[in-house]
Amino acid sequence: GIKSIKVNLPATANTGEIIKVVKDLNQNTECTGFIVQLPLPSGVNFEEVLSAMDPNKDADGLHPVNLGKLVLGAKSLVPCTPKAILALLNEYKIKLSGSKVLIIGRGATVGRPLSILLSQKPINATVTLAHSATTNLLELIKEADIVIAALGSAHFIKPEMVKPGAVLIDVGITRGVTGLLGDIDPAVIKVASYFAPMPGGVGPMTRAMLLSNVIELAN
Repeated sequence: GIKSIKVNLPATANTGEIIKVVKDLNQNTECTGFIVQLPLPSGVNFEEVLSAMDPNKDADGLHPVNLGKLVLGAKSLVPCTPKAILALLNEYKIKLSGSKVLIIGRGATVGRPLSILLSQKPINATVTLAHSATTNLLELIKEADIVIAALGSAHFIKPEMVKPGAVLIDVGITRGVTGLLGDIDPAVIKVASYFAPMPGGVGPMTRAMLLSNVIELAN
């Protein structure tokens, strides 16, 4: 029963033109919630566009107000991809409390909000957030019970790099000549206890969580 509105803008759209559409959707009483499709064109101010959204219509959970509530542990919409990852882990009853979780990538849409989400009560995971300046990444991967890769480097993580029985979740995307490639080599299935590949793993769940957020906003 969800009806959709789609507004297409040219690749040449600037910050002001995008914000105008955002403000129109803010005022549209038929619109319960919406997202700004990322990534935005080069030169567009990402923060200004997100800040222009009505936080009560932010179906992606990325408005500064909603991210701030997430940091405080207050009730708020959770960003779709972190919410999808948590839903997958819970569905397969993966132990999180006290587990060592390594998140590779500190982006605003996945890595940073996910690190906050998983470290909060009652989830209580022990979270390490690795990034381009991390000096002991291979050591951290080998120690982790759960590895969530969002660095955008095709098949970076190989089977021999991970602990036997580890849970691996691929969120990275690289466009190769053969199609989309994830950060984790699919061969890790030989050593992992669970593996969410890319494509086909977190992506469909992210879209499901977007619809879940829209329903929350409608209620």
